[in-house]
Amino acid sequence: MSIYTYHLIEALKGKANKIGDKSIKVSHLMGYLSTKVPESARKLCKAEQNPYFDFKTEDFPIALLKKYEVVDE
Repeated sequence: MSIYTYHLIEALKGKANKIGDKSIKVSHLMGYLSTKVPESARKLCKAEQNPYFDFKTEDFPIALLKKYEVVDE
């Protein structure tokens, strides 16, 4: 599994979300991958890997989280 795929799966499981989020949005994926992939590539491979996103539309959910935590208000 590639570094990108590893972190994509993490994000799809909700790792990029905040407590209380019920869905995974494209912006969650992009933000998470933009941070985690370069960090892991430098640490594990001593290499540069920077995902590029050209997203020129509105943010939208791509998946619902199976489980989520509710934040007390």
